Amino acid sequence: MLFFSWVIDPALRESHQLDLARWVNFVPFATIWPQLHGAGSSPLRQLAGNVGLLMPLGLLGPLVMPSLRRVGRLVLVALAVSVGIELVQFVGTLAHVLLRSADVDDVIVNVVGALLGWLVWAACSALWRRFGSGSADDGGARDLSNKRFDPTP
Repeated sequence: MLFFSWVIDPALRESHQLDLARWVNFVPFATIWPQLHGAGSSPLRQLAGNVGLLMPLGLLGPLVMPSLRRVGRLVLVALAVSVGIELVQFVGTLAHVLLRSADVDDVIVNVVGALLGWLVWAACSALWRRFGSGSADDGGARDLSNKRFDPTP
């Protein structure tokens, strides 16, 4: 879905060969604002898809890689991944191999999605530390959880 369109309209294929500027956007917020106001063929799908694309990175990345628990590092990784995707789409468009647009706004919205995922992870992590680690009247379960497991009776 990142690199190949769901539906390729023949008219788009012809315009792709005639006008490359239509397929590349380097102006920040040039496509976000119109989409927020309902312009375009499917603004909700476009925005939600770009937000959702890197949200798993922000949500699951800190679980897999503890270094991504720092928001600055997560933003850098999300930025690198998103720019990489857009570069592949840009080169594919230049080579007339792909019919995908390369858009700086996609990078912005992808990073926002990763940040939203990180915020959900941070909130769940804080809740887990507060409520999931056991309480004083948990029957000593907290004491057992800190001991090493010995399989011999």
